[in-house]
Amino acid sequence: MKRGTIIILFFILAASVVYAAGYSYNPISCTDSDGLNISNKGQVSYVYNLSGIIYAYNYTDSCSLDNSGVYEYFCSGNYAQAKFYKCQYGCKNGACINYGKIFCNETDGGQNVNVSGTANNYTASFYDNCINNKTLREYYCNNGSINYFDYNCGYAWGCYSGSCRPDYTLPKCEDSDGLDYYVFGKTSYYYSYLYSGSWRTYSYNYSDFCYNNTIIYEYYCQANSIRVSSYKCPDGCLNGACVKKNPVEFCNDSDGGLNYYMKGKTINSTSSSEDVCLSGKTLKEYYCLNNKTTEFQFNCPYACIEGACVNQTNLTIKVIRPPAYVQTAFLPVFLNITLWTNQISECFYSILPFGSNLTLRYNLMMYTNSTIHFTPITVNQTGNYWLDTLCMWGPNSGTNRTFFSVVQ
Repeated sequence: MKRGTIIILFFILAASVVYAAGYSYNPISCTDSDGLNISNKGQVSYVYNLSGIIYAYNYTDSCSLDNSGVYEYFCSGNYAQAKFYKCQYGCKNGACINYGKIFCNETDGGQNVNVSGTANNYTASFYDNCINNKTLREYYCNNGSINYFDYNCGYAWGCYSGSCRPDYTLPKCEDSDGLDYYVFGKTSYYYSYLYSGSWRTYSYNYSDFCYNNTIIYEYYCQANSIRVSSYKCPDGCLNGACVKKNPVEFCNDSDGGLNYYMKGKTINSTSSSEDVCLSGKTLKEYYCLNNKTTEFQFNCPYACIEGACVNQTNLTIKVIRPPAYVQTAFLPVFLNITLWTNQISECFYSILPFGSNLTLRYNLMMYTNSTIHFTPITVNQTGNYWLDTLCMWGPNSGTNRTFFSVVQ
């Protein structure tokens, strides 16, 4: 109920905001492929006129996150609306399930003895399980019913956690430093096998060491096997590693020093550091002093964004949301756009499929101060999108383009 209500309020809110700003908003048409039918997955096509420009939306019926009901889109006059309906037998693929339909689902893909799975239908769920340490009971679907068979895992295999597995694991090798003669490292080699239903693990540990003042024995991994290499250190061996000569000291700053209005990167002989915002106004500025990296915290007069202070004389737009990558199990996706501007502005945004000029969303947002602002958007299909933003401040304007993806 809550999700459908949010959609309806969003339409009303969008219309009222545009009207308040002096723009005309008129619905043109609304069509529904299935009517108000919760047993079928349908789509609503909605077309409206915004100040002489025609825009179109498509909304598809979708299940709730817990699959207990369906969000059914429908037309009310020329307006698109949505309502939540509770499904008696659950929801699947954007429609309420009809109990009379045959349904059975297997999480392991069928009769797969090497993967632990579950068989589900309308009435019950059964988990693959071990009868003993060698015998697996495998459940599977058969014309909507759940059947099972008992399977002997065979020689050198056993039954463990609902699947047949080898009685042993392949050897594994881990090295803390790789084949690096100048870093002291430890290398571990271990494997496991199944014995009377329980796993036993054997491990061996080796440490790099100096054979004498110049020769090092370095342990490392190769194809999950342990290897050792001897190496003559040019400047001697100490505490299991070759001795490093002191590097020549240097320091470079990409923004020229204490430049608070440009993000810089400071590189010295041993490390690198980038200017960073500690808060909305506090900047940590890195710079060079006597060939060493030094830091200084500076309080920006207006704001700090992406490692630099913002100059109040220019209109600056920062798109903070949506994230670059959105993964969802159900459509539509409801996101928030978060914008930061350093001036009182009127801002528009539009969402376009990547590589297309078709506008799917276009709304006006009224800003009353230079803080973070939110506005909701709805994405009805997966894909790659551009988020274009235009803000106007007196005679000045600024634009921003952000890329993001929605996947299932």
